[in-house]
Amino acid sequence: MANPAETARNFFRNPDAESRAKTRFVSYYIGTYLNIISGTRDRIPNLRYRRILYLDFFCGPGKYDTGEDSVPLLVLTHAKLREKPINNIYFYFNDLNLATELEGNIKEKFHTDRVPNYIHITQKDSTTINLSSLIDKNDIVMSFVDSFSYLLCDTRTISKLIANQLSDCIFYINFQHFYRFIDVKSEREKFINFFGSEDAFESAKKMFHETHNKDELASLMMQDFIRRLDTSVGQRLYYLPVFFRNSTEDTAITQIIMVVSKSRKGPDAIRGSFCEFGDKDKPGSINENFYLDQGRITVYENTSINQMSLFEHEEKMEKYAYPMSFLPDSLTSSITRSELLSRIDQDYRRKNLYLSGYSEKYLTRMLSYLEDNQMIEVVNTDPSRR
Repeated sequence: MANPAETARNFFRNPDAESRAKTRFVSYYIGTYLNIISGTRDRIPNLRYRRILYLDFFCGPGKYDTGEDSVPLLVLTHAKLREKPINNIYFYFNDLNLATELEGNIKEKFHTDRVPNYIHITQKDSTTINLSSLIDKNDIVMSFVDSFSYLLCDTRTISKLIANQLSDCIFYINFQHFYRFIDVKSEREKFINFFGSEDAFESAKKMFHETHNKDELASLMMQDFIRRLDTSVGQRLYYLPVFFRNSTEDTAITQIIMVVSKSRKGPDAIRGSFCEFGDKDKPGSINENFYLDQGRITVYENTSINQMSLFEHEEKMEKYAYPMSFLPDSLTSSITRSELLSRIDQDYRRKNLYLSGYSEKYLTRMLSYLEDNQMIEVVNTDPSRR
């Protein structure tokens, strides 16, 4: 049996395209969130003295062996190594196997012999961490849960992490792990904890063995999770998922990164950055390998689609029918791009329970392209909004 510490270490030796995409998305979202929330906090008097707390329970060493920074160092760089560092922000990093390496990499990053006092690093089994001892009820919490086996991804834990109205959480689900270990007895308790009950797990297990469409299975699992988390929190939340697939031919969802928020500000800001229209991928760009597939933000891990533009992919897959179905039936009617997006979001959330990857910028460029190429008649919109 593989040594857990060595398995964890091997993950950071040479990151693949999927790992790089995950790192870019998560660190960019957290940076965007911190910009929004710190600005809001500092502007509103009764929030001004609240602490921002960043939690990462499976942080890793902070960088890959290639020298590239991973999420912890990218987040620290964005928050602290900038012209005007964010004040009153604290960081908690935990990793059972690689905490010592992270400590060394932070010292190197900050050119210091000691870890700054606003950073706390532990080396614990994540399931033994007492959240109540970490989080004050007034804390604004941004948390990242990136485990290999659903640890801390249960609805009870996520509910605690986003208890504050301004708090967000990002968690990672590896469906390949689910498919591989669903019948392994030693993993049973972890699955029961994730699904909320033994009956719910048995239902998912039965569905796994009876369906050949693993894409449908993953979607049903996430919708079940969303319903349970909404119920646990007591309100309807905003979810923005990123789906990972092997290729356009192999449609099975292999992994999901899920943003969970009580506000749509963060998800709205991020989807405009990762789902652009008509631009060619540039190696190293923030949205490299990210595409819209039936409105879902998708990363394709092993396919030539990475050399195609977003528009070329959407055109090939014939996915324009959905957003265009919300346009006015008559040219005498008008609609702004924000109204169009609102209609799409309402329908998409009704059907899927989460937000689509469409943004106002994407829809504007899509409509302009189709109009300019006479693929549709000119849409009557407010010129100031186009």
